[in-house]
Amino acid sequence: MIDLRLWEVLVAFDQEGTLQKAADFLHISQPAISQSLRRLESELGVPLCIRAHRNRVVLNETGLQAAKEARALLEKAQQLEDQIRTLQTIQIGTCAPLPEWQLEKTIRHQFGSRAHFVLKDDPEELLEDLKSGQDFLVILGNPVDNPDLYGHYLTTETLDLAVPQNHPLAAKEKILLKDLAGQNLLLYKKIGCWNRLVQEKLPNTHFLSIDNRPTFTSAAILGAFPYFISQSFVDTNPTVTARPLEGMQMDFYLVCLKDNIQARHLIQNICQNKQDKELFDFFRVDQPFES
Repeated sequence: MIDLRLWEVLVAFDQEGTLQKAADFLHISQPAISQSLRRLESELGVPLCIRAHRNRVVLNETGLQAAKEARALLEKAQQLEDQIRTLQTIQIGTCAPLPEWQLEKTIRHQFGSRAHFVLKDDPEELLEDLKSGQDFLVILGNPVDNPDLYGHYLTTETLDLAVPQNHPLAAKEKILLKDLAGQNLLLYKKIGCWNRLVQEKLPNTHFLSIDNRPTFTSAAILGAFPYFISQSFVDTNPTVTARPLEGMQMDFYLVCLKDNIQARHLIQNICQNKQDKELFDFFRVDQPFES
């Protein structure tokens, strides 16, 4: 199999007309062009050039036809590379479910079935995945001060407490963190970094952790224990009443590698579109953080 780089030299020589111009075009030396052409002729077993006096070299009829076919071959090779790249899976790491639910339609429209989200509760692990190239972009619960990263505020999520109607906490208009000391709460485990945050803020609360959504829903409907709900969604459980909860709010940021131009443009478009759609609701968009 002949090296594609030899075909590139032949096409460049045909295109530029002289050895020196072909060398300048490919950013290599003139002797390297001559050697590549001789090597190509040797591997093919066919002369491609006419070498006249004073080191003047031109393509013969076979060389001209070979250059034409080589140009088509290189175009096919480039098309194959582009096609293979489109098969790459686009992974987006997120620290919470809400940003995934908000962005899923946009991401699917951009990348189709190649894109998928991965939920992780450790922001350091998400950053490592981003830096290693495993993640196309990540969604974090705080801005990152790193000159190699680019980020933009996306949205804010606030948690309320869903309180069974016959529970003592239902009498309160607002739930303070201290009110939950010693209380038993249901906790759906697959909520990313919220899981760690609520347990850090409520060290004296007893959590019944459930990682299966249907099981959690069944337990919630029974109405025995309070549980967290997002203000971004409507809870249809008729057995509970939503109560504002002190100190349960998190800002989310889209973050990518600064030199990933495609990811940067995607982040900018997402945030601009969100700003336009929610302008009359006074949606807040921070300036991008970057060094």
